[in-house]
Amino acid sequence: MDKVMLARNIGNNIRCVREQYGLSINELAEKLGISTQYLGFIERGQRLFSLAKLIEFCEQFEISVDEVIYKNYIASNDCASIDKVKLLNYYLANISDSNFLIALEIIKLFSQGKQEEMKKNCLNNNS
Repeated sequence: MDKVMLARNIGNNIRCVREQYGLSINELAEKLGISTQYLGFIERGQRLFSLAKLIEFCEQFEISVDEVIYKNYIASNDCASIDKVKLLNYYLANISDSNFLIALEIIKLFSQGKQEEMKKNCLNNNS
C-alpha cells in the first residue's frame, strides 16, 4: 500500500471510530489536543498523526495501532461494527456507581428482549 492510500485508510478508520463513539470532530480534536482543522486533514488522508498521537488515539478507544493502520472499515462495510464492549466501556467509564447500576439494568432488559417493558416503565415514570 502506498503512502497516499495508507493515509486515506488511516483517516477513514479514525473517522469511523469517532463516528461510532458519537463524537464530533471538535470533541475528538479537543480530547487529543489538536485543532479541528488538523483532525479534518487526518480524516481526509491529507496528513498523518504523529506516532505519539496515534498511540494516544488508540489508547483512548482501546483499539490496536494495527487495526487503525491496516483494517479497512470502509471497504469491508464494517464501520458500524466496532467492538460493542469497547464502546460501552468508553461511555460507562466516567459515570457514578448509582448511574452505572441503572445503565446495567437497562442493558439487562434489552439483552433479555424486554425493550417494550422498559419503555412502558419509562413512560409511566414520566407521566
